[in-house]
Amino acid sequence: MQEYTPTELAREIVGILRGRAARYDVTQSELAAATGVSQSQLSKMLRGKRPMDIDVMDALAVALGTTVSEIVLEAEAAVDDDLMTSARFIYVMENRRVEEALDNNVTPFRPRAEAEPDWDEIDKGRKVAKKKATEQELDPDAD
Repeated sequence: MQEYTPTELAREIVGILRGRAARYDVTQSELAAATGVSQSQLSKMLRGKRPMDIDVMDALAVALGTTVSEIVLEAEAAVDDDLMTSARFIYVMENRRVEEALDNNVTPFRPRAEAEPDWDEIDKGRKVAKKKATEQELDPDAD
């Protein structure tokens, strides 16, 4: 079997996903449950040992309160700039967790839906999470 070698963009994407999971203190087991992928296979994907398909990336993005497009744009910017800050590099490589997780900005975990998801509800949830995050950034002392 041929060994998988991720592209620079793929490495950035999994780094962003790992960073978000650590930031919100979400375990791989929780992400595996949210995506319907085994924890073992998800671990290989997040370490760049196995390719990740778009369905898994979308499920991870939703579980982490973001979108695939936001993750890809962030990864492309990092690859284009060819610049990775030392703090981000240490954070991802050493799997450190950010102390002040933005708990109110995390989309609740949902098992993989059998039926078509209600995209309007998903968009509402994302807008609420984004608004709360923006309000907290504007007034970090407000509870």
